[in-house]
Amino acid sequence: MWIEEIGENLGAKKLLYFRNESINADVQALPPPRRQMEAIDIWVENLRLYCLVLNDHVVFLFNGGIKTADNAKDCPNVGPYIKQANELVKKIDELLINKEISWNKNQTDICFDENLEIEL
Repeated sequence: MWIEEIGENLGAKKLLYFRNESINADVQALPPPRRQMEAIDIWVENLRLYCLVLNDHVVFLFNGGIKTADNAKDCPNVGPYIKQANELVKKIDELLINKEISWNKNQTDICFDENLEIEL
């Protein structure tokens, strides 16, 4: 529900609708912090989805799961996905720097070769 609400109505406002749970500040998580869930009244307690928010229009969604520990990094369910998301963010940053991923004219979408592969 949050992905749909952000994508169709709110925009991917990194500082409002995504939480930091990673040592890499570029990796964000859904659902939003509690204060935003209260404001919009869409409740999701323990699910975590990790992502990279490039701008209000482009978000890379990675993996996630049900958080079962107080600290997500220590959770056996989602801890490995945080690590994987950090690795993917580094690779995507490299692809952007090397122009293998580029922005369209309005910076509302990204462009890349349909055969692009990201190796970890």
